[in-house]
Amino acid sequence: MSATHSPPAGTVPLRDHVSLYDELTEGRAIRLRVEELLERAADTHPGLVPSQEEIAAERGRELREQLGVELAQGRLLAAWLGDADVGTHLLESMLRPKPESIDLLPGYLSDGHVDLGAASVERQGNLGVVTLTRPERLNAENDETTDALETAVDLVLLDPGSEAGVLRGGVVDHPRYRGRRVFSSGLDLSELYAGRLSYLFFIVRELGFVAKMLRGMAGPEAGEVSEPTRSAQTDGGWVEAPWLAGVETFAIGGGAQLLLVMDRVVAERDAFLSLPASREGIIPGAAALRLPRFTGISAARRSIMFDEQWEAGSPEGRLLVDEIVRRQGVGEAVAAAAERLLEMGTVSVLANRRALRSAQEPLDAFRAFMSTYAIEQARCLTSEALVRNLERSWVGRRAEG
Repeated sequence: MSATHSPPAGTVPLRDHVSLYDELTEGRAIRLRVEELLERAADTHPGLVPSQEEIAAERGRELREQLGVELAQGRLLAAWLGDADVGTHLLESMLRPKPESIDLLPGYLSDGHVDLGAASVERQGNLGVVTLTRPERLNAENDETTDALETAVDLVLLDPGSEAGVLRGGVVDHPRYRGRRVFSSGLDLSELYAGRLSYLFFIVRELGFVAKMLRGMAGPEAGEVSEPTRSAQTDGGWVEAPWLAGVETFAIGGGAQLLLVMDRVVAERDAFLSLPASREGIIPGAAALRLPRFTGISAARRSIMFDEQWEAGSPEGRLLVDEIVRRQGVGEAVAAAAERLLEMGTVSVLANRRALRSAQEPLDAFRAFMSTYAIEQARCLTSEALVRNLERSWVGRRAEG
């Protein structure tokens, strides 16, 4: 393998990251996703970031035995995202439909449904309903769900018949919750502990489907568009839609993070919300950027750093949840909320959405946060403390349960 004749990942010093980015993107003439950029960087500059062979070998090791090669990816991404021009170009490149989504679009427009394995998407009237479907894992997230959810979000945004998107969790198989919907149990800790979860899961998730739900997406025929000042649903420019979430049972970790980019959240009264980052030893996505806007900094610290859990109907939970309903009433309430929202007209909905986003989280603020997140999350994932945290707070509890 070529890796045998190349320096180990991370041993080549990072020189001019701007020139490197321009080289890889042919002077920014082409749009490359994060995954493609890092693969090209590995091929053209051996030893700068891990090769595909090195990444595959890392996935074959348990977490405690890994070599930490993905830390080099974090360093390079942090440098790119830390530069205003390069970082903005990269963010906008990620806000484009995946080629797979374009391929699936004609079938979706015809049938109104696509099963993506770990998620599904279905048009219900004027709504595009995305459902997370890992019933055997309580709808926990992994690399597979990130890929499926981004495709599903792409299809909702590209579908001219969908005026709003809805995110829900599917019915699960777990003995304790069998037959019930679960919004999400967060990160798949089994895969993390086994070493099968990639570092890029965390980056692609935030820059991909989560960002697209919050910001919208450049249409397939778009030119060099930045974050929009207008809606361009019909001319190949920027496309976006409001999003609503229906929360049953619980929204843990990544599930709770998703509520922070929704325009409306409906939840069962006894559903609970948590961000157990302190038990897992990682950064909970962009929650540090977004949660304080909802709860204030003190409550955000209690949630992120001290594992404080909130019932949806509690005072803290109501800061994240807009409407509380009885069990089995979520679907009906989400549909009614979408109808009320869209009564003001799509133009007004999207204009107000963009105004709120511009005031609360402009693209450059997100870019700067992601620069920090890229390197700090890489350090967390390659630290010995992560293994200890998982064994103390999760492996032991799983064995007992």
